[in-house]
Amino acid sequence: MSIIKPETDPNQLFSFSLDIALKALASITHLISNSTQIEIDSEFKTCSSTLQEAVSQLNQTLRTLRVNPDVETLTDEQRSKMTKWIIAAEQELKHGCESTAVGEIGEKVHEAMVHVSNSADFLFNYESVFTNFRLATTNSNWDLKTVFAICMAVSMYSFLIFLFRALFRTRIR
Repeated sequence: MSIIKPETDPNQLFSFSLDIALKALASITHLISNSTQIEIDSEFKTCSSTLQEAVSQLNQTLRTLRVNPDVETLTDEQRSKMTKWIIAAEQELKHGCESTAVGEIGEKVHEAMVHVSNSADFLFNYESVFTNFRLATTNSNWDLKTVFAICMAVSMYSFLIFLFRALFRTRIR
């Protein structure tokens, strides 16, 4: 029996999270630019410029990832810059749009903030993420073999107990 190992790479998950956040921000910008009611409100103009700044910060992070997509091999300085850009994008969204965005736009701002926050958390904890990921993928064969061995040992032990009890039953009678 072979075990299928996951082919997911934590680096890909990080990159996908940033891509999803950027798509959510692009859809918010599209909603704001197509709404005539929002164009009157100056708070939404501020939100629109804030969104553009957040997109710029996330794009800087993605440019770094395109040069070297492996977060582990990036220098501490590169990871630090990426973290600063992501946190700046998160702060832009939090302070510039969260209070003014309502309805569909508010939901999309919240969705983008979740992905941006997850990306920041990934960078803060990248070492433990990669360690846990490696443990999960390398121990899967060992775990199955161990479980199989335990099941076999238990069944052999049960059979020996059965034989032992059967032996004593015949002698006692």
